[in-house]
Amino acid sequence: MKFPDIAGWMSETDLQFLYEEASKVPEFGIIVELGSWLGRSTAAIIMGAKTRNIFSVDTWQGCESEPFPEEKRKYFMELFKQDMKIFAGFVPIIFDTTTDRAARCFADRSIDFLFLDGDHSEPQVYWDLVNWLPKMKDNGIFAGHDWSNPNIRQAFRKVFSSVKQPELSGGDIWRIDIPSFGRGS
Repeated sequence: MKFPDIAGWMSETDLQFLYEEASKVPEFGIIVELGSWLGRSTAAIIMGAKTRNIFSVDTWQGCESEPFPEEKRKYFMELFKQDMKIFAGFVPIIFDTTTDRAARCFADRSIDFLFLDGDHSEPQVYWDLVNWLPKMKDNGIFAGHDWSNPNIRQAFRKVFSSVKQPELSGGDIWRIDIPSFGRGS
Protein backbone atom coordinates (compact mmCIF):
# COMPACT_ATOMS: atom_id res chain seq x y z
CA MET A 1 0.00 0.00 0.00
CA LYS A 2 1.30 3.47 -0.86
CA PHE A 3 0.64 5.97 1.91
CA PRO A 4 0.54 9.76 1.51
CA ASP A 5 3.69 11.73 2.14
CA ILE A 6 2.46 13.63 5.20
CA ALA A 7 5.02 14.85 7.73
CA GLY A 8 5.21 12.81 10.91
CA TRP A 9 7.08 10.15 12.86
CA MET A 10 5.29 6.98 11.73
CA SER A 11 7.15 4.30 9.75
CA GLU A 12 5.68 2.61 6.67
CA THR A 13 5.48 -0.61 8.71
CA ASP A 14 3.37 1.13 11.33
CA LEU A 15 1.18 2.81 8.71
CA GLN A 16 0.50 -0.60 7.16
CA PHE A 17 -0.37 -1.96 10.60
CA LEU A 18 -2.88 0.87 11.19
CA TYR A 19 -4.39 0.35 7.75
CA GLU A 20 -4.89 -3.36 8.44
CA GLU A 21 -6.30 -2.83 11.96
CA ALA A 22 -8.72 -0.16 10.71
CA SER A 23 -9.92 -2.53 7.98
CA LYS A 24 -11.14 -4.93 10.71
CA VAL A 25 -13.61 -2.38 12.10
CA PRO A 26 -17.19 -2.94 10.88
CA GLU A 27 -18.93 -0.47 8.57
CA PHE A 28 -20.73 1.32 11.41
CA GLY A 29 -17.97 0.87 13.99
CA ILE A 30 -16.15 3.66 15.80
CA ILE A 31 -12.47 4.53 15.49
CA VAL A 32 -10.77 7.12 17.72
CA GLU A 33 -7.25 8.48 17.33
CA LEU A 34 -5.72 10.36 20.26
CA GLY A 35 -3.05 12.65 18.83
CA SER A 36 -3.37 13.29 15.09
CA TRP A 37 -0.83 16.05 14.44
CA LEU A 38 -0.74 16.54 10.64
CA GLY A 39 -2.54 13.30 9.85
CA ARG A 40 0.11 10.81 8.75
CA SER A 41 -1.38 8.02 10.87
CA THR A 42 -4.93 9.32 10.43
CA ALA A 43 -4.67 8.97 6.65
CA ALA A 44 -3.60 5.32 6.96
CA ILE A 45 -6.53 4.63 9.30
CA ILE A 46 -9.01 6.33 6.94
CA MET A 47 -7.62 4.50 3.92
CA GLY A 48 -8.14 1.14 5.61
CA ALA A 49 -11.46 1.81 7.31
CA LYS A 50 -14.89 0.78 6.08
CA THR A 51 -16.49 3.12 8.62
CA ARG A 52 -16.65 6.89 8.47
CA ASN A 53 -17.21 7.09 12.23
CA ILE A 54 -13.64 8.24 12.73
CA PHE A 55 -12.71 10.76 15.41
CA SER A 56 -9.45 12.67 15.79
CA VAL A 57 -8.61 14.15 19.19
CA ASP A 58 -5.86 16.75 19.31
CA THR A 59 -5.25 20.25 20.62
CA TRP A 60 -2.54 21.07 18.07
CA GLN A 61 -0.82 22.95 20.89
CA GLY A 62 2.59 21.32 20.60
CA CYS A 63 4.27 19.90 23.66
CA GLU A 64 3.77 21.10 27.21
CA SER A 65 7.33 22.42 27.49
CA GLU A 66 6.98 24.49 24.28
CA PRO A 67 3.31 25.27 23.63
CA PHE A 68 2.38 26.93 20.36
CA PRO A 69 0.79 30.37 20.24
CA GLU A 70 -2.89 30.30 19.18
CA GLU A 71 -2.27 31.35 15.56
CA LYS A 72 0.24 28.53 15.07
CA ARG A 73 -2.10 26.01 16.74
CA LYS A 74 -4.91 27.01 14.35
CA TYR A 75 -2.53 26.78 11.39
CA PHE A 76 -1.58 23.18 12.23
CA MET A 77 -5.21 22.15 12.74
CA GLU A 78 -6.14 23.64 9.35
CA LEU A 79 -3.15 21.89 7.77
CA PHE A 80 -4.41 18.61 9.25
CA LYS A 81 -7.86 19.19 7.69
CA GLN A 82 -6.28 20.06 4.35
CA ASP A 83 -4.08 16.94 4.42
CA MET A 84 -7.10 14.77 5.14
CA LYS A 85 -9.10 16.27 2.25
CA ILE A 86 -6.23 15.94 -0.21
CA PHE A 87 -4.66 12.64 0.79
CA ALA A 88 -7.46 10.68 2.43
CA GLY A 89 -10.51 12.20 0.74
CA PHE A 90 -12.27 12.53 4.08
CA VAL A 91 -11.93 14.69 7.18
CA PRO A 92 -12.64 12.82 10.41
CA ILE A 93 -14.76 14.32 13.17
CA ILE A 94 -12.40 16.57 15.11
CA PHE A 95 -12.33 16.99 18.86
CA ASP A 96 -10.19 20.09 19.37
CA THR A 97 -9.68 19.39 23.06
CA THR A 98 -7.68 17.34 25.50
CA THR A 99 -7.96 13.57 25.56
CA ASP A 100 -9.35 13.74 29.11
CA ARG A 101 -12.24 15.95 28.02
CA ALA A 102 -12.91 14.01 24.83
CA ALA A 103 -13.19 10.73 26.75
CA ARG A 104 -16.33 12.07 28.45
CA CYS A 105 -18.04 12.33 25.04
CA PHE A 106 -17.97 8.59 24.33
CA ALA A 107 -20.18 5.97 25.94
CA ASP A 108 -18.59 3.03 27.71
CA ARG A 109 -17.97 0.04 25.43
CA SER A 110 -18.62 2.06 22.27
CA ILE A 111 -15.22 2.14 20.52
CA ASP A 112 -14.03 -0.61 18.17
CA PHE A 113 -10.48 0.68 17.59
CA LEU A 114 -8.56 3.27 19.59
CA PHE A 115 -5.11 4.48 18.62
CA LEU A 116 -3.14 6.37 21.28
CA ASP A 117 -0.37 8.71 20.10
CA GLY A 118 -0.84 11.93 22.07
CA ASP A 119 1.12 13.33 24.98
CA HIS A 120 3.94 10.88 25.73
CA SER A 121 4.54 11.82 29.35
CA GLU A 122 4.09 8.83 31.66
CA PRO A 123 1.32 10.42 33.76
CA GLN A 124 -0.72 11.42 30.68
CA VAL A 125 -0.30 8.06 28.95
CA TYR A 126 -1.45 6.41 32.18
CA TRP A 127 -4.55 8.62 32.35
CA ASP A 128 -5.29 8.09 28.65
CA LEU A 129 -5.21 4.34 29.21
CA VAL A 130 -7.37 4.57 32.34
CA ASN A 131 -9.87 7.05 30.85
CA TRP A 132 -10.28 5.34 27.49
CA LEU A 133 -10.19 1.67 28.50
CA PRO A 134 -13.85 1.65 29.65
CA LYS A 135 -14.81 3.12 26.26
CA MET A 136 -13.55 0.04 24.43
CA LYS A 137 -16.00 -2.56 23.13
CA ASP A 138 -15.37 -6.17 24.09
CA ASN A 139 -13.10 -7.57 21.38
CA GLY A 140 -12.06 -4.03 20.48
CA ILE A 141 -8.54 -3.10 19.46
CA PHE A 142 -6.58 -0.78 21.78
CA ALA A 143 -3.26 0.27 20.27
CA GLY A 144 -0.66 2.98 20.64
CA HIS A 145 2.53 4.33 19.14
CA ASP A 146 6.07 4.63 20.47
CA TRP A 147 6.45 1.39 22.42
CA SER A 148 10.18 2.16 22.42
CA ASN A 149 9.50 5.14 24.73
CA PRO A 150 10.00 4.10 28.40
CA ASN A 151 7.12 6.38 29.50
CA ILE A 152 4.70 4.47 27.28
CA ARG A 153 5.87 1.07 28.54
CA GLN A 154 5.77 2.17 32.20
CA ALA A 155 2.21 3.52 31.95
CA PHE A 156 1.09 0.44 29.99
CA ARG A 157 2.47 -1.91 32.65
CA LYS A 158 0.73 0.01 35.44
CA VAL A 159 -2.66 -0.33 33.73
CA PHE A 160 -2.23 -3.74 32.11
CA SER A 161 -0.21 -5.41 34.87
CA SER A 162 -1.40 -8.89 33.88
CA VAL A 163 -0.06 -8.54 30.32
CA LYS A 164 3.60 -9.45 30.02
CA GLN A 165 3.98 -8.03 26.52
CA PRO A 166 1.46 -6.54 24.07
CA GLU A 167 1.43 -7.59 20.44
CA LEU A 168 3.90 -5.44 18.51
CA SER A 169 3.52 -4.24 14.92
CA GLY A 170 7.04 -4.99 13.76
CA GLY A 171 7.58 -1.25 14.07
CA ASP A 172 6.82 0.84 17.14
CA ILE A 173 3.10 0.19 17.66
CA TRP A 174 1.74 -1.91 20.52
CA ARG A 175 -1.68 -3.56 20.39
CA ILE A 176 -3.95 -5.38 22.83
CA ASP A 177 -7.31 -7.02 22.26
CA ILE A 178 -10.04 -6.11 24.73
CA PRO A 179 -10.70 -7.91 27.08
CA SER A 180 -7.75 -10.23 26.55
CA PHE A 181 -6.07 -8.88 29.68
CA GLY A 182 -9.07 -9.70 31.89
CA ARG A 183 -11.11 -6.50 32.19
CA GLY A 184 -13.96 -6.91 34.65
CA SER A 185 -17.59 -6.58 33.60
